[in-house]
This record gives sequence, structure tokens and C-alpha cells, in this order.
Amino acid sequence: MNYILFDGPYRNNLLPFTFTRPVADIRIGILTIREKWEAHLGYTTTTITEDYLSDKFPMVEMEENILINASFLPNVELVEMVKNLEENQAIFKGEEVIAFYTKEAQDDIDFSKLEALEFEDDILK
Repeated sequence: MNYILFDGPYRNNLLPFTFTRPVADIRIGILTIREKWEAHLGYTTTTITEDYLSDKFPMVEMEENILINASFLPNVELVEMVKNLEENQAIFKGEEVIAFYTKEAQDDIDFSKLEALEFEDDILK
């Protein structure tokens, strides 16, 4: 599976940190958000970020992708839901997208057509 971390709607709230890096590369404690996700998933990740950062932080898109909002920190329950996502499913916390599985280009996503799974546990973001 190909996991892609995306900046999400809170990127601008995290300025000036996100002027020079994606949300996924902000350090929280000793690890970055990316390193936390990679440790939980057991896979490397790539990033969707601002165009001016994409040369330094390129995205790799494959046939099957799970996109994860980097504003959310992983925990055991959330990672289990992400790993069990099937095509055309998305995980939401209220109105916010946490993650979704797609075979389409990331620009072509219509969230209203995805099966919504609600994440019920407490979450850090």
C-alpha cells in the first residue's frame, strides 16, 4: 500500500513552521509527525504539500493510495482503521477527513461518493 500524508486545512495555522516544510515534517517531541506515522504503519510515506515545497518533498502516487491528514497524530485505534480501509472509504472525525483510500488521482476526489467511517475515539491533532 502507498501512504501519502497531506497538509490539510490547518497548514496556515501552523505558520511559520510550515513555510519551509510540510505539516508531516513538524517535530513533536523527538519524532516528526511523518516518523510517528511511519513507525505505526510499518511503511514509508510521501507528502502532498504546497507547490513551492514539492521539489524538496515529492509525492509518489501509485495505483492504490491511502491519503492521511498529517494534522492528526497516529494512535493504535486510528492506525488500525487506516490499515483496514477499502477502496472508496474515508475516515472522518466530525466534518474533518482523517484518511481515505483511492485509486483516482488526488485532484479527482469527491468525498460525497465515499463511504464515511466515523472515528469515535479521542484524537490528537
